[in-house]
Amino acid sequence: SLENLVVHFEQSYPKFSLVDNNILFLLLQNYLATQIRNNKKDVLHLGMRLYKIWLKEDFFDNKSFFSKTTFTNIASTGLLLKEFEWTKSFIEKYVDFLPEVDRYEAKLYALGGLHYTKAQTEHPKENYEIAKKHLLKLDANQSLNHTRVRSLLVRIYYEEYIQYNKDVEIVERYLAAYEMKMKRQLDKISTQRIKANLNFISMVKKLLLIKSKMKIDGKKLEKLQQSVSKSNHLIQKEWLIKMIEKLDCMNESE
Repeated sequence: SLENLVVHFEQSYPKFSLVDNNILFLLLQNYLATQIRNNKKDVLHLGMRLYKIWLKEDFFDNKSFFSKTTFTNIASTGLLLKEFEWTKSFIEKYVDFLPEVDRYEAKLYALGGLHYTKAQTEHPKENYEIAKKHLLKLDANQSLNHTRVRSLLVRIYYEEYIQYNKDVEIVERYLAAYEMKMKRQLDKISTQRIKANLNFISMVKKLLLIKSKMKIDGKKLEKLQQSVSKSNHLIQKEWLIKMIEKLDCMNESE
């Protein structure tokens, strides 16, 4: 089993060279990442066990192994497991191990993600504001991770609108800007990635339209949920389904 492989690595890594350990680590992590992308979140704790060994033993002494992608993946795993203090400490300590050109962007994106995730369980207003402060700096700076940054900002603006009755025009304006920027990226990023982002924008617009009515239409919500579930080119499917379910609950309580 996958857990047995991780246990075997934990027991055997002291016998191997730095290079061999990095190769084994990357192979295991790539496999775990594939499992996570396929919504097998039960393997997250195994990934974190590997990351903590890797950091503790300084396997990344060869700096070429410590990329912005690895940094982001470690921070994201910590957030998914809600290890907030550990993740904050990791960001502050290890951002300087990245190439200097990547540090600013990686740190702001990780901190934005940290405070967005914390907002789901504690001090939401305060954490949403801090997350936006970090992410808007990246958006204005035309971040290389612009699609991730913008989709995260959309989630924040939408959740604030739903929870605190904030002005819907803020969400609509940002969606329009996001859509326009995506359409300008046709020669820079893959068609599939553009389609997945544009579909996400379209689904959020449909959520806003359903929410704008005096009474939420349960049939339209059900149809939207089916569209989200069936779509092959769509980012943030899990979040969209969660927001649909939240609107459905609001409908039932009215």
